[in-house]
Amino acid sequence: MPVMNRNSFHPPGPYSAALKPKPSAAPAPRLRPDAPQTAPDETERAADPSRPGVQPLSAADEIAGMFTPGRPAELADIQASFDPTTLQSTAPAAQPRMKPAGDFDDPLFFRRTIIPILLTFGIILLGWGALLLTSGQNNALADLFPNWTPYAMFATALVFFALAAFNILSMKNPK
Repeated sequence: MPVMNRNSFHPPGPYSAALKPKPSAAPAPRLRPDAPQTAPDETERAADPSRPGVQPLSAADEIAGMFTPGRPAELADIQASFDPTTLQSTAPAAQPRMKPAGDFDDPLFFRRTIIPILLTFGIILLGWGALLLTSGQNNALADLFPNWTPYAMFATALVFFALAAFNILSMKNPK
């Protein structure tokens, strides 16, 4: 729709002919029939291909025939019901379940949990102390802390590593 004067242009109204879609050039889709088509018994044709005048079904036709509604149930389609009395009991008797080792009641739970925490804090303190020592004179980071701070961080990191080592060794020889 060309616009003659764009200052006075108003979009078309909701039921305008300009808004109606053009008809599609695509062919109309074929819809499935509402009722299934009745065909001769497909199981007989598939089972006996030697009958005169009847062509045997291809594998695709047999599969398609399985999904057509209203076809007679075949013996292979019927599922047997479960009967527990026919089973033989070969399973051992149930025993009481033991608690898992990682439970909160476990006395070693705290030690297992604290080891990676101590190692992580020790590495962080070592890195932060090294950053303060190597930051240089023009960096404002060194001016934020006193001169003894990196050495205190190194000492605290060594304490954390010693505690982690003590916990690791005590985990190897639990009492």
